[in-house]
Amino acid sequence: MFGRRFTVRPRDGQAQGVEKRLKAYAAVGNANGFNARVSKIIDGPTVGCMALTMMTATMAAGMKARASLTADPKWSALEKERAESPNADRVGGSTIVRFMSGAPDPANYPVSLIRIYLMSRKRPMKHTLICR
Repeated sequence: MFGRRFTVRPRDGQAQGVEKRLKAYAAVGNANGFNARVSKIIDGPTVGCMALTMMTATMAAGMKARASLTADPKWSALEKERAESPNADRVGGSTIVRFMSGAPDPANYPVSLIRIYLMSRKRPMKHTLICR
């Protein structure tokens, strides 16, 4: 399972609006082939932030879903709304994620533990060997 994760920090007093907008993004993502969900971060350096994670079974499925998503007028409308009325700030860039334990199962496991590893782009093989 592969995914892309966007993390945002709501501006003061804007958390409900941010959550509503992220859920709208997730709904459009789900309609275009992603398994998307919104989460609240409760620990670590980004505590208080919210995240939109958009997942697919394979990278090829992700590329196809992304092409469909960017052509969707609902996605474009959300992007325009965000640009005209930002209520959150991005925390870093988008993050490409790989789920090592299979797809998340919020119905049976509503809480997830996510570990983030930063890997050097200069020597990815060294890190790949360590992660086996």
